[in-house]
Amino acid sequence: MENPPRSRRELEVRLERAPPFNNPLRKLEQYVTPSDIASELLWSAYMHGLIKDKLVVDLGCGTCKLAYGAALLGASQIICVDIDREALNIGKNFMSYEAPKIPVEYIETDIRTAIPIRKVNDCTVIMNPPFGVWSKRADVEFLRAAMSICKNVLSIHKKSNGLHDRLKTIAQKYNVIADRKMRLRMSFSTHRRRSYYVDVLLIMFNSD
Repeated sequence: MENPPRSRRELEVRLERAPPFNNPLRKLEQYVTPSDIASELLWSAYMHGLIKDKLVVDLGCGTCKLAYGAALLGASQIICVDIDREALNIGKNFMSYEAPKIPVEYIETDIRTAIPIRKVNDCTVIMNPPFGVWSKRADVEFLRAAMSICKNVLSIHKKSNGLHDRLKTIAQKYNVIADRKMRLRMSFSTHRRRSYYVDVLLIMFNSD
């Protein structure tokens, strides 16, 4: 087994191994989380002691890029949740070959209507939820589900007017880890450019 990444940059390089979607769905806002953004979110959680030897839950996991990073950083157990069976299977196959051999559970469900995981005191949710562009308030619905499972949540949110007001309906206390431009590669037939850039916030929530 490979040694854990020694830096955020090393983690970023390893995350490039994660597979893309075969058939990304616009209604689910499916796109590959860029490795620089994913590694920064994961490394922040790791440095706060929220990954190593912890149960980590990846909501809206897609092809399991964040879950893979958590496994590399020493998570003791991982739960991957997504509504898309094809994406979940891609991620499952990838994790079985590339990730450290730890318990991983894969759950196919719509987290906004069914939360199949009971509240766990010592766990962390790491997620890149839908931004709510095509499915209104999906970001808030994912956050509500995440905080019903774990007290610690690290998430990526699209900057927009009213974002903080929406987030405060669920979490009164949170910290912005970073303010970044996220590069989204061409994914859908309606895209006309190879890359799009979106202003995002990386945020850490705690329900204590």
